[in-house]
Amino acid sequence: MRTNEKIPKINEVVTTFGPYSKPFLNMCLSNEELELRWRMYFKSLLLSWENEHSEAFKLIEETLKLSMTDKSTYYFLLIRKLDLLLKMNDKDRGKSVYEKLRMEFGSIPPVTRKQATTVLLNYKAIRGIEKKEETFKKIRLWSKIYEQDNSAWAFILLGKARDEVKNGNMTKSFSIFLKAFRIAETIPHPSGMVNSLNDMAWYMRNIHSFWSCDIAKKAVHLAGWYFEDVEYVFFSFDTLMDCQVLAKDEELYKSVSLILLAKEYLPKGSGRGSQEHYHKRIELCKRIAPNFEVSRYENVKEIRTYLKKHMNSASQAKRFSGVGKANILAILNGRVKMIKGHTLKRLIKGLKIGIDTNSPFAIRNEYTKMVIENGFEKAIEEVEKMNQSERTILLISTYMVYLDRRKSLSYLSRKGKLKEAFDLLNNMERFKAFMFKRYETMEFVNSMIKAHPFIQARKDLAKAYLERMPKRIRERFIQKYIAMDEEEKKIIDRFARDYVRYDIKWGMRVSVPDEMKDLIQSFHLKKRPASLSYWALDDEEEREKLVSTLKKLNRHIL
Repeated sequence: MRTNEKIPKINEVVTTFGPYSKPFLNMCLSNEELELRWRMYFKSLLLSWENEHSEAFKLIEETLKLSMTDKSTYYFLLIRKLDLLLKMNDKDRGKSVYEKLRMEFGSIPPVTRKQATTVLLNYKAIRGIEKKEETFKKIRLWSKIYEQDNSAWAFILLGKARDEVKNGNMTKSFSIFLKAFRIAETIPHPSGMVNSLNDMAWYMRNIHSFWSCDIAKKAVHLAGWYFEDVEYVFFSFDTLMDCQVLAKDEELYKSVSLILLAKEYLPKGSGRGSQEHYHKRIELCKRIAPNFEVSRYENVKEIRTYLKKHMNSASQAKRFSGVGKANILAILNGRVKMIKGHTLKRLIKGLKIGIDTNSPFAIRNEYTKMVIENGFEKAIEEVEKMNQSERTILLISTYMVYLDRRKSLSYLSRKGKLKEAFDLLNNMERFKAFMFKRYETMEFVNSMIKAHPFIQARKDLAKAYLERMPKRIRERFIQKYIAMDEEEKKIIDRFARDYVRYDIKWGMRVSVPDEMKDLIQSFHLKKRPASLSYWALDDEEEREKLVSTLKKLNRHIL
């Protein structure tokens, strides 16, 4: 089938699966025969998924000019334009397009009407437009036609839930959000799932902070499982951190670290999803981020006041913490100029001091160290229970999923350090001693057992990829992977995640790229997920690097 003849099917896949269908768009865009207006439309989708909404909008405007005589395509693009204006926070132009679509709703062809309903309803809910919508009453919003299309129905329910929030019906809204999630889950429509849980957590956070925290973690885990592009799901990190702050979650530091790494993927400029949009969140993360190189602190008034609030007397503090009374008094009176981190840890533990974002840096920093140390001991116990093969898979799959390892794993990513950790796995006493030397490596061991939900999802993908390999091939693969340079590792990391991520039924045949045919046969890979992993990459240069790296790997392990 020629590329332009596939457009209806491609659009169906995009409508059904949302941004998760990105490989299909890249596959189409690689074909020179693709009609110009569809090339521009597909490019605008990709740009929007990368939060480049202004650039996406320009392409939609150009595409609209090419589609004035095609009624169905014209309205299809106009709906897309409204969606982009909402994301750009352009209220004036957005209101104008909204009114046009609302007034002309009856003229919109049935094939496009479900998408129009979804976008209009969500625009209304988010913008909080109060005027009566007579047109909506006439189009029978709750028609069985909409309910039979799960993708459309899930987002219609999202709009309904947001309306209930606006009207103050929180309990009802949570019920509808949950229903939207369950419908999206059956498809699966990852954006629908993530948005349903994310919105539920956001609106619940001031009512049930602990429940909202659990829901937000689920949303972030789904985001990590289905999406590689960090900038597209950054909003879920933002929601989770807000919930963690309110719940005083001791794992807040994981979100802080991830956000500071992930912010580099956000587009500059203004608008939803940009660095400017998340400026306050990023600045808060900078302020409360731990610094594991610091272990002595100036005894400032802020620390003394904070400690006084958490103790009845120096005698009581001595009894609970084991820190000498004279030492405690010297700290509280300011006679001691510098406080050791170890002393603060004993006071924090003895007095059962919790932390929040307003706690003094010294208290917060040492508390975070204690959380990591305690987690490390528990994680080591879990790893010790595993056999050698399980330990190996866990170590490598954890390493494969960190963002920007030169920053996040500055020590373990040095030449030879991963191999050293790998070689020590058969001697847990020595492995523990090696990993205990630094908070970075202690936290890495913690992540082997329980990582930040986004990292955990990526780890689950990598682990599944390794577990599918025959043992003999896996052992050779791991040895070769360890010896690769960092850029080669990143290419394999991405391929492993995408291979598992895209292994579902899509309802559409996927052609195997010529460059991948021999490799698929050599590695005994499934054709569909291997091909989609190839097309998930954004440009020809990246795809060539993937093929080259897989060929190199093939020569050494098969």
